[in-house]
Amino acid sequence: MEVTAAYAEKHGVFQLFEGLLQSLIVTKPDDPIAHLIDLVSAPPKDTAQASKAPKGIPRLLLLGGPASGAEEVAAAAARRYGTVHVSASLLLQAAASRGTAASRALLPYMAANVSEVPSECLGPLVVDRLRSDDVRRRGFLLTGFPNNEAQCEFLERAGIWVRSTLLLDIDEAAAAHALIASRVDPVTGTEYHPDQVAWPTDPAVLERLVQHPSRAEAQVLASLQSWRASKAQLLAAFPDHIIVDASRPSLALEERLGAILLGKGVGP
Repeated sequence: MEVTAAYAEKHGVFQLFEGLLQSLIVTKPDDPIAHLIDLVSAPPKDTAQASKAPKGIPRLLLLGGPASGAEEVAAAAARRYGTVHVSASLLLQAAASRGTAASRALLPYMAANVSEVPSECLGPLVVDRLRSDDVRRRGFLLTGFPNNEAQCEFLERAGIWVRSTLLLDIDEAAAAHALIASRVDPVTGTEYHPDQVAWPTDPAVLERLVQHPSRAEAQVLASLQSWRASKAQLLAAFPDHIIVDASRPSLALEERLGAILLGKGVGP
């Protein structure tokens, strides 16, 4: 008995179980076993110890503001490298389309930017997806959540952690130009930009091109201002982040993400 007690005291076993129990009581997760697994598998918060955490499946958070292309790059990289793209915006769309009372409560947020959706609505969708079996086997590439300090804290309370964080950064003036100058074909839904080779030459198509309401100058500038504040909070919450120029070719961005997903990039 003395040997057992000494072992428990030396390795902090009692404190460990006390912490796990406290987390269960506070967060009340739907799947307590999955919650506990996430907690005990998380790397130490101490920086010196975190570097010794074992390599494992990808747990990559991809940050990116308006016009960064983060969603598109993440989807392509996930397909290419065999991990799961967990998109908060797609989860929100899927949940809102289910026709249930809970899904109808999400409808008011469908026209809003995903960053404006309250944590209590979006957070559980993201956490449930991150705890699914395929994500546990193949890892994740997360986009669209968290968007601010409160949502970072939501993930921490749920026992969700990330191994690496990468920001696709784009100059605000370039982002504004990319969004405001774009036009959409209301017949096909195709989006065009005058700086791109794919700009249509058919007079009939050119005549019907319109600006999407979300790309109006006032709305774009407001979104960029909001992202500026969010970016500061997110980079502070994930200090070991990597910053990559979002204007690089898509293939190069995919390969940069691939290096991390394959365990060749930076991250504990």
